[in-house]
Amino acid sequence: MNEYLIFLGVGLLCSAVGYLMGSYIQGLKTKSGLSKLEAEERQLLYRVSDLEARLGVMEDLKNKLQTEKELLGNQIVRYEADMENLHLKNESQKEEVEKLQEKFTMAFENLANKILDEKSTKFTEQNQLNIKNILNPLQDKILLFEKKVEESQKENISIHSALKEQLLNLQSQNLKITQEAENLTKALKGDSKMQGNWGELVLERVLEKSGLEKDREYSVQQSFTLSDGSRVLPDVIIHLPDGKKMVVDSKVSLTDYERFVNSDDDGLKDKFLKDHVNSLNKHVDQLSAKKYEDLYEMESPDFVLMFIPIEPAFAIALNSDSSLYNKAFEKNIVIVTPSTLLATLRTIDSMWNNEKQQR
Repeated sequence: MNEYLIFLGVGLLCSAVGYLMGSYIQGLKTKSGLSKLEAEERQLLYRVSDLEARLGVMEDLKNKLQTEKELLGNQIVRYEADMENLHLKNESQKEEVEKLQEKFTMAFENLANKILDEKSTKFTEQNQLNIKNILNPLQDKILLFEKKVEESQKENISIHSALKEQLLNLQSQNLKITQEAENLTKALKGDSKMQGNWGELVLERVLEKSGLEKDREYSVQQSFTLSDGSRVLPDVIIHLPDGKKMVVDSKVSLTDYERFVNSDDDGLKDKFLKDHVNSLNKHVDQLSAKKYEDLYEMESPDFVLMFIPIEPAFAIALNSDSSLYNKAFEKNIVIVTPSTLLATLRTIDSMWNNEKQQR
């Protein structure tokens, strides 16, 4: 009995010791697991912190790229707007040029028709009266120029010599014009050289009235050499703002017109009028054959201006042959008189003024 109790006590003691040892060992195991978890937690927290830092960098980069994208988008919008404005401006300028060309053509034709209507009723006037009407404005112009020269001499002594020389030249021209006025009827009787000189004088006066500047906006007697070695000498070359040129020819013969005006024989008058129209048509053909627009040194329009210094000479020819103007135009020749040429040149002067204002 006692041995049983002893074995029971020893068993209970061993059980107690075993329990205590198990509890102790289990505690050791629990502490080890917690340490491992804490280490993993610290590692995870470190990775989370690292990822958050990288996320911040990525957010900054994203914001920077977004800002650059917006700036580029705004630049693209501005460039597109600028391109659209340039396109609209080019279209507008193109329309303005087309309108100016159309206005120029219409004004030219209207003036030609108006001159025809006004002058066709006056061609029977005496030749001396026609001469007076032509030369009086030239005389007034010379007198006005002399007055301006005198005033300029008083204001600027340094150019006294040059102005005096110009005044003497103008006085000489004035005497020449007076003499031509007295002898023009004789000069027109078959003397082609004197007719040409007088026509060039009238052309020169029209150019002076136009407002264009000589040797800058127009040139006189400029010589050109053709591909075959021959030389041509246009009377006047008008310079246009776009760099092109316009040729003016004043070498038309008016001998038959003079005979028509001074003849008292109706039969002869009809013949002289027919000869006058044929002479103009012949000169149109000669001008067309010269091909001024093909000169390699010139950028010229597709037509040449044929200058007739006496307006009734053109009016009576057009009244006799209504197709005269159109036939010449089809050959790239535009027939002009002092009034229609002056209107044309003043239109060109207005174009030059607009060009200067835009610079």
